[in-house]
Amino acid sequence: MGVDQGSELIRRMAITPAYVHNGEMLGQVISGDEEWAFADKAYDSAKNHKILEEKNIKNGILMKATVKRKLSMVEKMCNRVLTKLRCPVERGFGTMKRTYRYSRARYSGLKKKWASACDDDYGLQPPKNGKAMCLGANTSKNWP
Repeated sequence: MGVDQGSELIRRMAITPAYVHNGEMLGQVISGDEEWAFADKAYDSAKNHKILEEKNIKNGILMKATVKRKLSMVEKMCNRVLTKLRCPVERGFGTMKRTYRYSRARYSGLKKKWASACDDDYGLQPPKNGKAMCLGANTSKNWP
């Protein structure tokens, strides 16, 4: 989900099947006119860093530690600052879950899920290729 940081309006949204990793979808949820792109650790990959660099967007992706490489104290501090800047996106997910009762969706096809997500709630239009994704918008609760 691409959210405007100032107004917190959803700019772009994508819904995919569960087997698609969230980190692969960064290119589909950024518009290209952003100054910064903030994302969680799932998006910390060379591919996503390259996408942001090609579009001249400043990188606000949280850094992920690995077994072989621990984060330095400076990297941990940067993550704390970036976490606070990501707040508008997380608030959007909270609103979707709390107000619109979106949690985990039963699979009934991408077109139906996209229609359900865009059903006058956000005023979004489905993409022409029928592919879309809602980043991180699933919990352990079942769809009502």
